[in-house]
Amino acid sequence: MRWYSRLAAVLCGVWLGILPAEAQAPVNNGANNGKLAIVGGYLIDGNEGTPIQNSVVLVEGDRVVHVGTVADTPIPGDTKVISAEGYTIMPGLHDAHVHLMIVGHGVYSEWFVKYDSRMREIMPISARHLLMAGVTSARDLGAPLEDIMWLKKEIESGRLVGPRLFVSGPFLQKTSSDDQKFFRWLIDGPADARAKTRRLIDAGVDLIKVTQSDRLSREELRAIREEAGRAGLHIAAHGYTHEELRAAIEDLGARTIEHVNARPHPFYPEESVRLMGDHGVYAVPTSIVSLAYDATEAFPERLDDQRLKRDLPPEVYQ
Repeated sequence: MRWYSRLAAVLCGVWLGILPAEAQAPVNNGANNGKLAIVGGYLIDGNEGTPIQNSVVLVEGDRVVHVGTVADTPIPGDTKVISAEGYTIMPGLHDAHVHLMIVGHGVYSEWFVKYDSRMREIMPISARHLLMAGVTSARDLGAPLEDIMWLKKEIESGRLVGPRLFVSGPFLQKTSSDDQKFFRWLIDGPADARAKTRRLIDAGVDLIKVTQSDRLSREELRAIREEAGRAGLHIAAHGYTHEELRAAIEDLGARTIEHVNARPHPFYPEESVRLMGDHGVYAVPTSIVSLAYDATEAFPERLDDQRLKRDLPPEVYQ
């Protein structure tokens, strides 16, 4: 997958989130030439290699060009050096399914009524939290188009802090409650499906997100598929039931199926599993839907996180 191969080049997300300000300060200031050395940390390479103590990671632009130790790696004089002593360095994580507009809230009918006008206040906070957790790349699979494109550009320009975003913009689907139509675009016929997919593409999205594939007609699904294919974009789709999954794979041509094994539909028939395998479709389990919700219901005090209290507006935190 073309979009994923670019993600693999990104390294060192976790240290960015955990290093205090004084540890992030350059030891020596080279020219602003994209050369960086991360020195002295405990390196876990993510490929089952032996961890390296007193490591050196040399970066040029967006590529890691050398990994070694302090003892065997000379650092060019025009390189900025960051001390990672006492910290762990590891590859940046990729989250394949996020919604930066939600901040973990589980009751959509309450959340969007209160905060639909505050997306540009809330979404940057979510993006920063992701990066501070070591996530350096993420797919945002459902958000208001103008707001998510704004955030993506702000992060890419360096004006805001966050992971590299691959965004779909609004869902394409058949029905929605009124309070969520600002990020769920309803499809009414093949021509409308084609036009709305084209509008997303023209806005600069990285992929297309579809839900309710079992409610959309075959002609509507194929119109979305054709437009996305012309633009070279892959499609992500929900697959809560076998019929929704079948329509998403066979008619829509979805490349990833979202919420696999997430509650309230944790199990699939063997036919569903075989269908995904036969078509080479990737499963995105979004395990957090099952794990975090259940854990929070059992132990709500886990929400009493002082970092959340510090970063979120008081009424949002409450």
